[in-house]
Amino acid sequence: CCRLVFRCFFWYGECWRGCGAVLSSIDTVVAPTTGAYTVGAGSIARAGSNQEVRYDATMENVDFYSRGGGTTTFLTPPFTSPGAGHHYRLFDSGEGGSSNLVIDDRPVLVQLVGVDLYADQLVRRFESNGQPYEFTVEYDGYESMVLFGSNVTHEYNIYGTSPDIGAGQSTTFFGGSGADTINIFPRVATGAFSLNSGLTIFGGGGSDTVELNDSASAVGAAWSISNPSSSALQSFQIASSYPISTSSDVETVRLRGSQGHDDVAIESYRNGSALYIYGNGGNDEVFLTPTSRNLANDITSISYFHFDGGPGFDDFEIRNDNAAAAPWTYVRTAGYVQSLRSGYTAQWNLADVRTTRIYGVPGDETFLIRSMADGTSAQF
Repeated sequence: CCRLVFRCFFWYGECWRGCGAVLSSIDTVVAPTTGAYTVGAGSIARAGSNQEVRYDATMENVDFYSRGGGTTTFLTPPFTSPGAGHHYRLFDSGEGGSSNLVIDDRPVLVQLVGVDLYADQLVRRFESNGQPYEFTVEYDGYESMVLFGSNVTHEYNIYGTSPDIGAGQSTTFFGGSGADTINIFPRVATGAFSLNSGLTIFGGGGSDTVELNDSASAVGAAWSISNPSSSALQSFQIASSYPISTSSDVETVRLRGSQGHDDVAIESYRNGSALYIYGNGGNDEVFLTPTSRNLANDITSISYFHFDGGPGFDDFEIRNDNAAAAPWTYVRTAGYVQSLRSGYTAQWNLADVRTTRIYGVPGDETFLIRSMADGTSAQF
């Protein structure tokens, strides 16, 4: 196996003979403190210059050490033909400034069926004639990271984010033009966090879904859902963890709780996506606007809502006792609760929920119970 190593202080190549790899050329390049470098299939080049190192398709492993100080590294598609390509290791020296790693799969037009992201590497999963193969990108030291998905890839699994991402930065993902599913696993079975930095998801074209899957964890969690930065970005956060933000072009978010007791506080919802919450095991609770206690002010745009409590004794609570005085009507049926007033209509679809609690504005209010499932209760 051959490994080619480039260091931006003084680039050089290393190849163990006998493995059949032949370099097209090796040039010595003294890199400046900052610059943009393109790392791709067959070459590494510095933007705006004629500095380039080329290698052929039989080079299995390529290492790139950027100098830091604001250097940006782009990565273009890793393969030249099915099953032939390169495994990359990308390192930033951290000499000052903020270095950004951009992994761009938009030029990939075939065979890329899935991408898995971990704290220290990205794995691309390809398939040709029914045969799977993979190429990896290991990375270390970059303060921010951007991923662009291919239009032919529709499954992404995020098992971790880099601990090197700086404060105020995040790992940012942009989906392609199709209907993508982005599966995010915020914790492992012990309840330990797997995300070491913030994560922001943009869906792109098509009907996209983000799955926040905490079902592997045996330990309960306290979730907070809000819009701390803008109405277009919906934030989902387990207490003491880094936030996960989804843009308004993510049409559906599914939150799958742990096997323990989960509390989900929906402080605000403004970006228009649909929200499904699955309690799984444990006695789970969902709270609407528990802090502001004002539905019309803070839940302004949500295309659909569904809470399935799952096993256990699960509760759903609406806090609307700080809203502006107006005649409100609350309708409870076996399958949903409606919150109604002039200019505001919301329906909260429910399944396997034992108790519903509604705190309304003191004054002229109407509570209608039209149907109730056996073993459930409603409190007003």
